[in-house]
Amino acid sequence: MYISIALWDQILTVSLWILLAILVGLLIYVLFGAFVNLYWTHALTYSSDPAKAKVVDKKHENATYSTTLMPIGKVLIPQTHRIEERNYVSLRVNDEVHIIDNKDLYWDVEIGDNVDVIVHDGYNKRGILTHTYITLAH
Repeated sequence: MYISIALWDQILTVSLWILLAILVGLLIYVLFGAFVNLYWTHALTYSSDPAKAKVVDKKHENATYSTTLMPIGKVLIPQTHRIEERNYVSLRVNDEVHIIDNKDLYWDVEIGDNVDVIVHDGYNKRGILTHTYITLAH
């Protein structure tokens, strides 16, 4: 079986283009991965510190119902959903206001009271604070 030089030349050219496309794709994958790792990291390291929070606001919302119309064929069927009661308490910690929904806390505290909380600060791999939340100290 004889393969001409022109055919070998075409095979070599196509092979080189395929190899080049693979290398460029690999380079883009590596660079994009490094970018994601540096800037879009989801891995946070949290520190937990006890603190005092001041109650700055309280809001109670009664349980209610909501109705949504769901199309089934050419007919709209009403679908009723219960929305549970909500007991919002606004707590100020380190000049930041955090709102939590806690029924027991809502009925136990008044505006101006101090509450023991734990402040959780989330830091990314570069040491930048990116997320903060609080939990009640028990």
